[in-house]
Amino acid sequence: MVVLNTHRFGGTAIPVSPREGTEMTQLTSERDTTPDGAVEFRLTAGDRCDSCGAQAYISATVNGSELLFCAHHGRKYEEKLRAIATEWHDESARLQEATN
Repeated sequence: MVVLNTHRFGGTAIPVSPREGTEMTQLTSERDTTPDGAVEFRLTAGDRCDSCGAQAYISATVNGSELLFCAHHGRKYEEKLRAIATEWHDESARLQEATN
C-alpha cells in the first residue's frame, strides 16, 4: 500500500493500493461537446483544489475517490497520480482560453 504525503493533500492521508498490472481506464480532456455542438465542462467554479482551495481544473480518481486539483498542484503531482489513478480529467486548457 502506498500512502501519499499527508502535507501535500491538505493534511489528509490518502491510502492508495495500486493493483499490479492495472492501467488508467479513462483519460479525458478539457471538455465534452453535446450533440448540438455546445461545449460543456465537467468541473465548475465550485470545485476546489484539495491542496490549496483554488479552483479545480484537474480531477483524478484513485480507489474510487475523486481528488481535485488546481492546475499548479495537478501538474506537481501528475506523474505520481497517473501511476495509480483509474481516471484523469484535465480542463486546465480553460486557463489559456480565458487569457486569449
